[in-house]
Amino acid sequence: MWYRFQLNTYIDRLNDEIIKTLQGVFLRFGDSKFVDTNPVMKLAMLQALDKLADSLSSQKARLMANQLASEFAKRVNQQNHAQTVASIKSVLGVDVSDFIMSNQFITAEIEIAMLENINLIVSVAEEHLLKVRQVIHHNILDGQRHSSVINAVSRAGQVSKSRAKVIARDQTNKFNGALTRVRQQSLGIEQYIWSTSGDERVRQEHRENNGKLFRWDSPPITGHPGQDIQCRCVAIPYFESD
Repeated sequence: MWYRFQLNTYIDRLNDEIIKTLQGVFLRFGDSKFVDTNPVMKLAMLQALDKLADSLSSQKARLMANQLASEFAKRVNQQNHAQTVASIKSVLGVDVSDFIMSNQFITAEIEIAMLENINLIVSVAEEHLLKVRQVIHHNILDGQRHSSVINAVSRAGQVSKSRAKVIARDQTNKFNGALTRVRQQSLGIEQYIWSTSGDERVRQEHRENNGKLFRWDSPPITGHPGQDIQCRCVAIPYFESD
């Protein structure tokens, strides 16, 4: 939820900047209420968006994406550590928190998640700007009013938020699953029991995996829990009895 909120806030700020930029162009051409009546205005709008697009690839924008991805990785890592400790303690009665706080494999997974999400955050903004350019192009062809263009840009923001929702959920599940794997393996746990979320959204093939035993070094055809897109399944550590 935190990551989704942050991505939505990012899109809102970007959309506000886009609308502010377009309104500035409209003010310069106050005598034209329709976007198709002045080719100079069309050019000004597209040039303004190009300038905004350039700012997204700037060092400052990249730093912002880095900070957001870093906080995302930190939060998921802390949550996964607590969940892994609790799941093992419930079975063995042993607190392993100090043993799985950090190692080279956990650090590597954190770095991977950060790099992937920096690129995803930047791509969300770039794809949103592309949608806005398409919106403006269609509105120019249709001869829409300035207000219609602004409303269309706002609607494009909602579409981008839908994609952000998918990204936030999918990346959280994937990263959580990857951390679970390296933490269990670092404790010598070689097998796990597949556990679904138990609701109607569970895929049929994942439902078939539920309750079955799998090895970390031999994933099922679906991949390990969390690897499939938006997979919410988890790996319960399995301990062989003597």
